This record gives sequence, C-alpha cells and structure tokens, in this order.
Amino acid sequence: MSDLRFNKKFFKILGEASVADLEPTGNEQEDLGVDPNAEVGFDDVPDNPVAVARGQEVADTVGQLQQWISEVERFVNYLNGVEPGSVNYKLNNVDCDSILADVGRSETKKISRIAQDLSGFGESLKQYLLSAQQKQASASQV
Repeated sequence: MSDLRFNKKFFKILGEASVADLEPTGNEQEDLGVDPNAEVGFDDVPDNPVAVARGQEVADTVGQLQQWISEVERFVNYLNGVEPGSVNYKLNNVDCDSILADVGRSETKKISRIAQDLSGFGESLKQYLLSAQQKQASASQV
C-alpha cells in the first residue's frame, strides 16, 4: 500500500513539474560527471557500410540513366529535329530529282515513327530516373 501512495505522489509531482525543473543544474551535472560545456552529439554513430554502398549504387544508377536520357534525346533530335543538321530536315530540303528525295518520300514516316518510339523510351527512362532519385532521397533521410 505504501508503494501505491508513493506512485500517486510521484506522478502528481511529475505532472506539476516543468521541463526546466527536471533538467539538472550546473552543480548536479558535475556530480553526475557531465561536462556542462560539452556539445551534445546525437550523430555519433558511424555510417553503415551497407547503406553507404547502396547509396553509391543508386547514385551510379541515376548518373547512368541521366546519360542514357540525354543520348536518346540527342539522337531523336538528330533524326527528327528542326535544326539544319537533322536527317528529317535534310530530306525535306533536297532537290526533287536527287536520290535523297526518293529516300525522303519513302522513309520519312519510318524516321518519324522511330523518333516517336525513341521519345517514348526516353520518357520511360525518365520515370525510372524519378524512381531512383526517390530511393536516393529516402536512403539519405534514414
């Protein structure tokens, strides 16, 4: 029965006390062996080597995907761009009696279809890139 009274009194005191009242003062800290001038370090756990390796793997994957996306977009512009260097531009601006005019008449649809398929592939790679970046961000938060 005395334990019950002690518990009630303890919780009553605890409920009335503020956080400042519960923190040890300078003399109490010295008695406890705590240096009052020491910085509090919560991030003193070393990095997990598995997590570091996984993060590096995700970063490498992100870099590879970004490179592929830029190459696909570059090739799409080379095939079907509006710049003077693109294949489609050259085929549409040739003399009507040249061999390239025949190529243009028969292959323009194929070039456009290939460029469209490559653009779709590039957009799919961008989705994978976003997924990899989200994994990278969540791994760095852990």
